[in-house]
Amino acid sequence: MIETYVNPIGLGFEHACMLGNLRQEENVIRQGRSRFASVLQMYQIDKATTIAVKAFEACGRAAPSSSIQWACFLAPVVVGWCAAQGFANLKIRAIVNFAHDHLGILAHIISGISLVVLLLNGQVLYATVCLGWLGIKALQRAQFFPEKISAVITGVGLYVGCCTGLYFGDWIDKVFCTMLIISEIAERCFKKPVVSSENSFEHALIESKAKAAGGTAVTYEDLEAVHGDKDPWEDVLGIEPNHMRREILPPVSDAVDPYVLMQFFDVTFDVAHWKEYEAMIDLKLEQDRRWKEVGSGKMSKVEYLRKELDALITGVMEKTIVVGPPSNYGRVQYYLRYITSRFPSPEELAKGRRAIRLSLEQVDVLLHLAVGGGTYCGAGELAAAANVFYSLLAGDSRLSFEDRIRVLIQIERQQISDTIYYQSGNFCLMRVVRTLLCYDWSDVHNKSLIVAHLNRSLGLMQEGAQEEVQDKISQLATYPYAAALKNLFLFRYTPNAMVLALLDAQGTPILPKQEIMDWWVKWCERNRRRDLLESLSEVPPRLGNIPFEIKMKRTLDSEVEVTRTNPFLIRAMLLDMGLIRFEPPQTSML
Repeated sequence: MIETYVNPIGLGFEHACMLGNLRQEENVIRQGRSRFASVLQMYQIDKATTIAVKAFEACGRAAPSSSIQWACFLAPVVVGWCAAQGFANLKIRAIVNFAHDHLGILAHIISGISLVVLLLNGQVLYATVCLGWLGIKALQRAQFFPEKISAVITGVGLYVGCCTGLYFGDWIDKVFCTMLIISEIAERCFKKPVVSSENSFEHALIESKAKAAGGTAVTYEDLEAVHGDKDPWEDVLGIEPNHMRREILPPVSDAVDPYVLMQFFDVTFDVAHWKEYEAMIDLKLEQDRRWKEVGSGKMSKVEYLRKELDALITGVMEKTIVVGPPSNYGRVQYYLRYITSRFPSPEELAKGRRAIRLSLEQVDVLLHLAVGGGTYCGAGELAAAANVFYSLLAGDSRLSFEDRIRVLIQIERQQISDTIYYQSGNFCLMRVVRTLLCYDWSDVHNKSLIVAHLNRSLGLMQEGAQEEVQDKISQLATYPYAAALKNLFLFRYTPNAMVLALLDAQGTPILPKQEIMDWWVKWCERNRRRDLLESLSEVPPRLGNIPFEIKMKRTLDSEVEVTRTNPFLIRAMLLDMGLIRFEPPQTSML
């Protein structure tokens, strides 16, 4: 008697849960044109076929032959291969891309029709459970539910789905559910999630408004005691971890409207201006798969870029990103508002076309936002906006010298992370993993998933897309790898790396030499050392007995010798700012 009720309910939830979760996963990875989407589509079609066979049996009709079922099962592989070819014929390309994007939806439509048939033929419990859960997941993907309720739905789908899959599912379901359970256990045993208010974007924004007090108050006696031909600090200094948790987020009014970027686009990017920057546009679009798939041959480059920029701003500001919504809309909205604040205001735009001329920086910003974001997913739009934000922030003259130093070091930290990620894709082990999982190493989802693990292990705030936090299978595959990246990151991110980054930026508009001199002048005044102030004004400048500048080889060209601030003093400046510290037990040196 119990089985009469339990079996239909369990089996119905198992089928619906698999279909709903797989659709969500497909939505995420399909944005990067990952061929792994075909595998997920095959699994969805397999479930849809199972439900359709039950519907045929309930109607008393013969089920489709096994050859037809196999043809349906393998269709995603064929369509995915065709989509990868990039046919020159626009009609063929459009048909293939449409099929590749909608096979998962077709599986759900077939499932829905079959479930209605089952409902009308007496299998009420099974059909009701299936239709109900598929409807809930569809509403969740459409962002109908608040975030907390959506998290509960995801948790129920994961845990209850695994239990029903292990008991009622076929061997494929059992393997899939076993991997989910193992990944969940591994996550709880080996990973220490950092989820607290101190790691939120809102907390970082508050912290940036209330300046952190700072400095270790290094004295000249400290400098003189350890200065020599060989800098002994190299062996005893380490990174101060807290500085990685502090972000520089200048205050930006909520009244700043990112839609001004589109007005700026319309007012300034007439035909004549576009011709001036045609080479930049071609370079940006050369590697843009979306342009090749949906834009090339159908619209002009200007129309395509305008459409993509519109999609980015509308999706972020109105919170309508359906695929891979960002974990925090407030962060991306802040980035866009800051970027907009660096562009002409609506009043300036109203003066007319001729009153405004584009700078190369402004052109690059708009192109980067349109091509890097556009109709992409939340993770892609977050990455595009963040890259532009930090590039503009580093040159913002409104920031204090200390804050610009922190921004430069943060950019260096990001470059180290990116370099490690892309170089590690060639490791022998990762080549095997990429082949087995059909990983596209350039896909922003794969990168943001691993970077999310890296940030969590370092105690930094989380970014990326909501789905990537829920993707247990990918976590199982990438967590050990991300742990290895953490060790590589800590090996490369050293006080010496900070110093070299500042030396490379020295002399550019971002970090003029005079500003470093001005900082040391203030340092002398803070320490009440008039004798040191006088020595800084000498030619060549000195800080007491320590030469202020030395000749050294350029980082990028070992044959060229340039004059740079003494690396010893750069390191002392970072120590005084609290960005680096003496490693225990050497802390007592100061």
